[in-house]
Amino acid sequence: MSGLFAAGLILLAVAAAADLAGGRIARFMGSGPLYLLGAAGSACLAVLGGFALTGRSVQLAVGGWLGQAVPGQQTAGLAADRLSGMFLALAFGAAVPVSVAFASWAVLSRGDDPPQTPPAYRGAARPPVPPVPPVPPGPRRGPGASYALALGSVAVIVTARDAFTFLFGWEGLTLAFYLLAGSERPKRGRGAAAQITFAFGKVSGAALLVGLLLLATSSHSIMLSSFAHVPGGAVRTTAQVLLLAGFAIKAGLGPFQIWLPPGYSAAPGPARAIMAGVCVNVAFYGMWRTLALLGRTPGAVVGVVLVLGALSALLGIAHAAVQNRLSRVIAYSSIENSGLIVTGFGIALTGAAVGDRRLIAAGLLAATLQMVAHTAAKSLLFTSVAGIEAAAGSDDLEDLRGRARRTPWSGFGLAVGSVTLAGLPPTVGFVSEWFLLESLMQQFRVPGLGYRLVLALAGAAVALTAGFAGVTFVRLVGLIVLNHGTSERLPSAASSPAASSPATSSAVRLGAADVLVETNEVSGTEEINLPSSVISQDRPSTSDEPTRCDIGAVTTAPMSHRVGAGASGQPVGPVRADYGWAGRVAVVVLAGCCLAIAAVTPLEVRVIAAGLSPDVPSALTMGALKSPWVLQPVFAGFSILSPSWLWLEMPLMLILVVLFTWAVSGRRLLRVRRVPAWHSATIGVEGADSYTAFGYANPTRRVLAGVLDTRSEVRQIMMEENGSDDGAGAPDRPDPEETGQAAHLQYASDVIEVVEAYLYRPAFRAFMSVVAVAKRLQSGRLDAYLAYMLIALIAVIAVVTVLA
Repeated sequence: MSGLFAAGLILLAVAAAADLAGGRIARFMGSGPLYLLGAAGSACLAVLGGFALTGRSVQLAVGGWLGQAVPGQQTAGLAADRLSGMFLALAFGAAVPVSVAFASWAVLSRGDDPPQTPPAYRGAARPPVPPVPPVPPGPRRGPGASYALALGSVAVIVTARDAFTFLFGWEGLTLAFYLLAGSERPKRGRGAAAQITFAFGKVSGAALLVGLLLLATSSHSIMLSSFAHVPGGAVRTTAQVLLLAGFAIKAGLGPFQIWLPPGYSAAPGPARAIMAGVCVNVAFYGMWRTLALLGRTPGAVVGVVLVLGALSALLGIAHAAVQNRLSRVIAYSSIENSGLIVTGFGIALTGAAVGDRRLIAAGLLAATLQMVAHTAAKSLLFTSVAGIEAAAGSDDLEDLRGRARRTPWSGFGLAVGSVTLAGLPPTVGFVSEWFLLESLMQQFRVPGLGYRLVLALAGAAVALTAGFAGVTFVRLVGLIVLNHGTSERLPSAASSPAASSPATSSAVRLGAADVLVETNEVSGTEEINLPSSVISQDRPSTSDEPTRCDIGAVTTAPMSHRVGAGASGQPVGPVRADYGWAGRVAVVVLAGCCLAIAAVTPLEVRVIAAGLSPDVPSALTMGALKSPWVLQPVFAGFSILSPSWLWLEMPLMLILVVLFTWAVSGRRLLRVRRVPAWHSATIGVEGADSYTAFGYANPTRRVLAGVLDTRSEVRQIMMEENGSDDGAGAPDRPDPEETGQAAHLQYASDVIEVVEAYLYRPAFRAFMSVVAVAKRLQSGRLDAYLAYMLIALIAVIAVVTVLA
C-alpha cells in the first residue's frame, strides 16, 4: 500500500513540475497529458482509500519530512484509517473523470485553435473589433501546477496524523485556490476574486492554527489522536469553536460565503469542478474528524451550527435562482449544498449533545449522503459548463439559450447534474434530501424545547430550500437544454441611457421587454426597457427603421437588435466544438454516478457505515437498512424508501401511462399542436418574446425579497428625437401623440448580497479607520518602535501564562 500511496503523490508532483517547467516539456507533452498524469495519481489515491475502508493498514513512512514542529517532536508519517479512506475514495474518485475532462478541455481551449469565422451583425454597423494580441505557437502554460497542488494538498490533509502536517496541507490548498482563481488575471475581476479567496483562506488557516495550538498545549503533543484526551473546559470548547469556524469558512458557510461565488467563477474550466466538487470535501472531513476526536459540543454551538447551515442553504439557493451567469448560479448553489451538509452535521452534534448515538448516526449518514450527491453533481455540472462555455465563449444565460443542442454531451451532463441538485428522483440527490428531511423530523425524540425549536426551524428552511432548488435548476434545463434558442438578439448596452454607468452591463429579455442588467459590487441591478411591440404595429419593422408600437397609453420605439453579440453587446468569442472523446467519457461517467448510485443506495450505506466507524459504530449506521433494499432514517418504524425499486417502478409507470394514452387517443396523440419548449402557449408569443432567465426568476426575486433585499422601480421615460435624454426626471413631452417622440418604460430591480452589504462593508470601513489611526504610530523614532515591541512581548507572555 505504501507504494501505491507514494505513486499517487509522485504522479501529482510530476504533473506540477511539468507545468512549471514549460518550454520543451510543454511543447513535447502538450497541456492535456499533464492532467492525465493527475488522473492517474487520483486513481491511485482513490484505490488507496478503498483499501483503507476495508480496514487495511495504509501508511506512508515520511515521518520527520517537515522537521521538528516543536522541540523534541517530529512530524509523523501519513496514514489513512476508515474515515480518511472514505474521503480519499470520494474525493479522488471524482477527481479521476474531472481530470480526464480537464485534459480534453485543455486541448479544446488552447491558444493555437484555427481562426474562426467572425460573427455577423444585422442592422447597426458592425463595431470595431479590437486587435487580438498574437498567441505564441504551441500550448500555453495552464493551471496544471495549481491543479496538482490542490489535489496533493487534499491527500495530505486527509491522511495527516499530526497538526503541523495538517496545517501544511491546509495552507497548500489555500495557495492552490488562490492560483486557480487568479490563473486568468488579465480578465476583468479575476484578480479581485483571487485576493478575496486567498484572504478568507488565510482567515480559515489562522482559526485552525489557534485551535490546534490550544489542543496541542493541553495535550503536550502535536499528534491528532492525542487531542481526544484533552479535558473538558474552556480551552477544549474554544478549540472546538475555532476548528469548526475554520472548516466552515472553507466550506463557504454563512456568513463566510462571500468569497465562494467570485472564487469559483474566476477559476478556468474544470478547475471549478476540482475546487467545488473535490477539494471542498476537506472542510467536511475536518468537521467529521473534530467530532470523532472531541466528541460532545456545547448546546449553544450546536444551535448556531444548525441555524447557520439551514440559513446558508436558503440564502445560497435564493441567490442562485436569480443569477444571470451560469457559473455564478452553480457557485451559489454550492453554498446551498454546503448548508445542507452542515445541517446534517448539526443533527449529529445534537445527538452528541443529548447522548443519543442513533441520532448521531442519522445526522452523519444524512450529511455524508448529501456530500456524495454534491460531489458527483457539482463535479458533473462544472465539467459540463466548461464545455458549454468553451463552445459559446460566454457564460451569460441569454447567450447560452439552446446552446446544449450544439454541445449535446455537455448539455446531457448539465441536464443530469441539474436534476440531481434539484433533488428529483431517481437521482442520488433525491435520496440524500429525503434522508436529511427525515433526520430533521426526529426532533420529537430530542429532550429540551431549545433543541426541538432549532431543529424545526432548520427543517422548515431545508424544505423551502428544496423547493426553490427545483425552480433554480428547471430554469437552467429549460433555457440551455430544451430551448431552441432565438435568432433575435438583444440591444447593445450602448443604446441605453444606463450604458454610461461604470457598472458591468449585460442584456437579456423579459417577455417583450429589453432588459439591461447592471451589476455593481454589492447589488445586481436589472433595468428593463419596454420598447417592443406586443399589441399593434403601424408598419412592418426593419432593422434600420424602428417600429412604433403602443403598449397601453405609452408609445414606444424599439432599439435595433444585433445578431452575434453577447449580453454586453460585444461579439461572442469563436465557436468551438464540444468535448473530445475523453471529455465525453468523463461526462458520461459522472452522469452515471449521479444516477447509478441512487439505484444501489443500500450498498452505498454499507460503505458509509464503514467509513463513519471512527465517529459512530457501524452497527448503528446500518440501522438505516430496514431490509437489504429498503431504507429508513436509522429509527425503525418512522418511514421507509427504496430507491432501487424506484428505478424499476418509474420506467414501468411511464410505459403504462404512454400505452394508456395511446389506447385512449389513438392517432390523435400525434396530432397535438407542438411548440418549442420554454415558449408561451399563447399563439404569437415566441422567439425573443418567450421566457428568459430574468423573466423566469422574477417571481423568485419578488417572493424572496426579504432574503435578497430586492428593490424595484418602474419609470416612464420620454426621450428627445436625438435620444439625448438620460431618462432622469419627468417626461419631456406630455403629449404621447407628438411626432418624432420616443418613449419607453424602465424597470430597475436590485438584488443585494445582504451579508456583504450589511456586515463586511461596514466592518471594512471600520477596519480602514483603525488602519488610518495606526499609521500615526509610524513616527520613525527607534525608541517608540522598541516600546511597541516590549508591549507586544509582555502581552504575549501574559496570554501564554493564562492559558498554561
